[in-house]
Amino acid sequence: MSRTIRMFAVHSMLASALVAPTGSTEELTYLEEITVTATKRAQSLQDVPISVSAFSADTIEATRMQGLTDIAIRTPNFLIGQQGPTAPELTIRGIGSTDRESGSDRSVVVFVDEVYIGRTGASTFDLFDLERVEVLRGPQGTLFGRNVVGGAVNLVTAKPSPEFDAKVQATYGRRDLAEVKAMLNGGLSDTLSGRLALSVKSQEGFYRMRSFAGDRSNDMKAYGVRGQLLLTPSDDWSLLFSLDVAEDEVEGVASRITQGAVSDAGFAAALAPFGPFVPAEDPFTTDNNKFGMIERSHVALMSRLDWSTAIGDLTVIPAYRSAEFDELRDIAGIGFNAAGVRGFESTAINDENYSALSIEARMASPGDSSNPLSWIGGFYYLDEKIDRDQIRERQANTAFSRPLFDQLNNASSVALFGEATYTLADRINLTVGGRWTKDKKDFDLEVVNTLSAAQQAEIAARLGRATTLNPAQQEYVAQVDESWSEFTPKATLSFDFSKDVLVFATYSEGFKSGGFVGLAATSREAMRSFEPESARNLEFGVKATLADGRLQLNASYYDLKFKQLQLRDRILTIPGDVTSAIVTITNAAEAEMNGVELEVVALPIAGLTLSGGFSTLDSEITEVTEGSNVVLGTDLPKAPEFTLNLAAQYEYPLGPGVLRMRADYRHTGDHYFDLNEQAAGQEDDYGLLGARIAYAGAGDSWEVAAWAKNLTDEEYRSHVQSIRAGRAGIAQMGEPRTWGLTFTKRFGG
Repeated sequence: MSRTIRMFAVHSMLASALVAPTGSTEELTYLEEITVTATKRAQSLQDVPISVSAFSADTIEATRMQGLTDIAIRTPNFLIGQQGPTAPELTIRGIGSTDRESGSDRSVVVFVDEVYIGRTGASTFDLFDLERVEVLRGPQGTLFGRNVVGGAVNLVTAKPSPEFDAKVQATYGRRDLAEVKAMLNGGLSDTLSGRLALSVKSQEGFYRMRSFAGDRSNDMKAYGVRGQLLLTPSDDWSLLFSLDVAEDEVEGVASRITQGAVSDAGFAAALAPFGPFVPAEDPFTTDNNKFGMIERSHVALMSRLDWSTAIGDLTVIPAYRSAEFDELRDIAGIGFNAAGVRGFESTAINDENYSALSIEARMASPGDSSNPLSWIGGFYYLDEKIDRDQIRERQANTAFSRPLFDQLNNASSVALFGEATYTLADRINLTVGGRWTKDKKDFDLEVVNTLSAAQQAEIAARLGRATTLNPAQQEYVAQVDESWSEFTPKATLSFDFSKDVLVFATYSEGFKSGGFVGLAATSREAMRSFEPESARNLEFGVKATLADGRLQLNASYYDLKFKQLQLRDRILTIPGDVTSAIVTITNAAEAEMNGVELEVVALPIAGLTLSGGFSTLDSEITEVTEGSNVVLGTDLPKAPEFTLNLAAQYEYPLGPGVLRMRADYRHTGDHYFDLNEQAAGQEDDYGLLGARIAYAGAGDSWEVAAWAKNLTDEEYRSHVQSIRAGRAGIAQMGEPRTWGLTFTKRFGG
């Protein structure tokens, strides 16, 4: 087997039991190791001195991981707020990004096969045919580097292999869920293997829209196809080609007004200017004025060369990704008042085209265990283009506006990075590394009034409303460029206390590029850049495999400090005028956060796997910028004081096959969704329970499974944007109970 194949291989699921074949005199049960590439090398999860959670293909299937939210609820200190069906906000250890405009970047970044995805909307595709998922917590400023100050999610696709293997999977479930996934893999010649995978899915949404006779919204249709070729002429080198194409669409996009912890009187007062308007009591019934839609497509091309030489192992990864995104969405969800008149409507009409070309080239020392020094070093280049048109149509009791914000961001990033590990003494290793990064952005922003003089006169006559430019204050053209550079070091001291226990201490830094405000109200605001965000992390951890391989215990304590924190704030560009509200980004504060993370996997008896994770998070704004709206001493948004996840899986031989049962539970502590602990954005703690029962035939040739998510039908909000001084919130609800039946047929393998 080639070195590349070995690097891509993952031995088995993190929490799976090996049971000796029937007829054995002794049943052997132990945790198999899982291989990760969190350090750009293939290593056992238990040997990596990094806080990383990993999920194998078996775990992904057993828990029905369909998207990033499913990953987050099984990872300590990971929270995702769903601002819309295709707009998640990823937060790890209280650090995330909420701005979706073209001039800013993410703090928690998604990678596919180590390829950076710069736009959240381009990374929320349906997950299928994955080998594993890795979640790296904390700043990764050396090897991953590009803007990863909060953490990274690395999605590793399954790669071609010479052995014939195929699978067809069909699912039907609640709200007319219909899904088909298929995979075909095998050798095409002695040196060439291919793999083809596809996913097709449709499902009705879980909202009903009162303004549209109870029609469902968030109906979804999606498909994805991935083709790969792997050329392995010898054990010394291999070449991988990958093409990924996907499209999805959402019909009806809903938001709703919610109360949160606001008093009844305060909530009514907040809505008074829009009514009288009374939101629907049912949390899954909305009052949107526009039905809305989202259409999205992406294409990804990637190749990877791995070449083992006498001086080291060379890896080159060129990649190209493009994505198109069209959206029509009623942001506020404030319907007609008692008189049948719109009190307030805010509609977003977004059209975005994203393209990115990247290349990473690195060399790693040969895998020689006798050499006390191992190293890796390389070069990275990224060229991004984000062309985003945003129309903000707003109707208030007395005014109507529809300005266009035409944004164009040409961004580039160049980096040199390296890391070396030296064995200082028996079982003591010192790792030092660093990354030098230079980012540059050329940002163009034009604001125009899309209403002609004739249209303005017609609106005034028909609606009796004046026309304005809200939330802009003027028409303008702004062109600005800026560059930033940073060196981010890392040092880790690790000690193999025994062959099964690793302890480590790490100091690392992270850097996220500065940027520009995409919805600037004035040309002066558009010309102003916000500064880079930086993180410093001190972490102590232990990874232990105990009880003859039946128990894994990983724990860490982290202490994070952030400077120039880029925060999203909602301000009134015209004091006292709620229709002039706009979202801006500013370096508003410095923050500190610390806590403990614990992950445990145990095999108490043959076939039974118990696993869990627990995290604490103490976050605080420690310094604020003069003139900002941030309140000193408050918690960070989406930073619950604790999270808890538990899982139990039992496999029992039954007849010629195996009966499998699994339950998963996630508890998320109470938290705020936005700055300054606004009452409307306060979310109480909640728990999500999932379950699965399956029967597999002999040799896993087929399987039928019944599953459910949010089994107790817990009502919770996955995103809130507070308005009206925190007395009301625009919210997205978390998905209610869903269930289904899945049949899988496997061939070969």
